[in-house]
Amino acid sequence: MNVVRYERLSYDILHYAKKLLGEQFFVDSGANDTASQVEVLKTLDITGINRVWGFGSSAGGNKLITKIYGSTGWTNEVSSTASVVTELTQNVTNDEMKTLIQSDGFIHVFIYTEPSDVTTGSRVVLDCVMFDLKIKVSANDYIKSMIASNHVTNLATQAEAETATDNKY
Repeated sequence: MNVVRYERLSYDILHYAKKLLGEQFFVDSGANDTASQVEVLKTLDITGINRVWGFGSSAGGNKLITKIYGSTGWTNEVSSTASVVTELTQNVTNDEMKTLIQSDGFIHVFIYTEPSDVTTGSRVVLDCVMFDLKIKVSANDYIKSMIASNHVTNLATQAEAETATDNKY
């Protein structure tokens, strides 16, 4: 039969970076669209860990394989031959992240098992998946981005400020 069971996961790394650093962090760097924001993202010190808990079975026995898509194709292969839920971990270095983050800000992970045959099916069982992301930025840059993203103007009029009252809330 040669049927292969698989799952493809896509992690929006740019979205998580914006939630962590704030949109203004990218705007201050001159990045107003996705393509330029991804370029700014790739200049940062970013590492990641792809974690998959699961197992796979097929005609070839028990095997679960996971790979991450990069600019040169599928890479960072890790596999397990366990017959029960087991953690597969892929550590992703800063240099690797630069090739794995796609132009849309996503990282794509492929999880699969070996093919089936006439008598034995192919099966992928996933318990949990996650991508841990670590971004290092200078404290100065981060504080500036947080101030900019939380800055609100015109909270009170001059008179309200002087009397410590605010009729807006």
